[in-house]
Amino acid sequence: PAGAQRGTTVEITLRGDRLADAQEIFFYAPGLSLEKIVSAKDKEVKALVAVAPDCRLGEHALRLRTAGGISALRLFYVGPFPTLEEKEPNNESAKAQPVALNTTVHGTIGNEDIDFFSVEAKKDRRLSVEIEGARLGRTMFDPVITVQDATGRTVASSDDTPLLGHDGYVSFLAP
Repeated sequence: PAGAQRGTTVEITLRGDRLADAQEIFFYAPGLSLEKIVSAKDKEVKALVAVAPDCRLGEHALRLRTAGGISALRLFYVGPFPTLEEKEPNNESAKAQPVALNTTVHGTIGNEDIDFFSVEAKKDRRLSVEIEGARLGRTMFDPVITVQDATGRTVASSDDTPLLGHDGYVSFLAP
């Protein structure tokens, strides 16, 4: 995953070349620590990373060190909410994945992929949805958020936003 909740330990996967002799992960701010390298292969390293309960929220930089050198800078995000893995198939509203409010969903969107999630929103309560895709900087990506009611009617939508670029954000009072 690209991030984790404060106060948790998460297994991360780093991919690249010549990684079989991985030795440590450098973090540039307090709050994140390497518990152990679980496995190291030529193109992939799995590691357990502990996120302190008081870790600063937001973006953190890290680098993997191998016997042969140091990796390019990668970003890891710390959030206040529990993380849920996206599960396929969720590519139509009848198969929408249930998500509790105040949850971060981690997943991968392939070419022209559509993912549906369902939340229970109470009338006149604020619902905010944000996507971090283009900002991760790993590929060209232009996501769209569309929020629909139970009948399929669009309630809110966001393609691009001024401060987030190609990543969308919607916040509204539930009807």
